[in-house]
Amino acid sequence: MTRLRRATLATIAAVGVMAGSAPLAGAHANPAPAPVPA
Repeated sequence: MTRLRRATLATIAAVGVMAGSAPLAGAHANPAPAPVPA
């Protein structure tokens, strides 16, 4: 139970870091990104 909870928290943290750093990396690599079609 503890391992599952710890793994879940680690996964959520990793996803949060990736989601937070992706826009910064994208803006740094491409200052004017094309709009994404819906």
